[in-house]
Amino acid sequence: GADLLDVGRRGQGEESMMKIKMKSADLAKAVKRVVAFQGSRTLPILKMVHFKAEDGKLTLTTSDLDHEARCDVPCGAEGMLCLDGKRLSTILSAAG
Repeated sequence: GADLLDVGRRGQGEESMMKIKMKSADLAKAVKRVVAFQGSRTLPILKMVHFKAEDGKLTLTTSDLDHEARCDVPCGAEGMLCLDGKRLSTILSAAG
């Protein structure tokens, strides 16, 4: 079955949180896939992964301003936010 995950930035209020219903292993795999594209970026915004959940899927997107990496995974959620991809990948791996 799917896990109910609270994803977001602590201390930023409800508007920066999403409740995602999916397997945590599937989320970890998707985050790892787009984070691999990032490499080492100097601009903080380029370290972020954009999460957009709608119509039964979660789309993770990152960019280096010239190219974009995108990964879609099925989930139950609605909303969007941006998070540090490498930090989230580390957290998901540790929770593993």
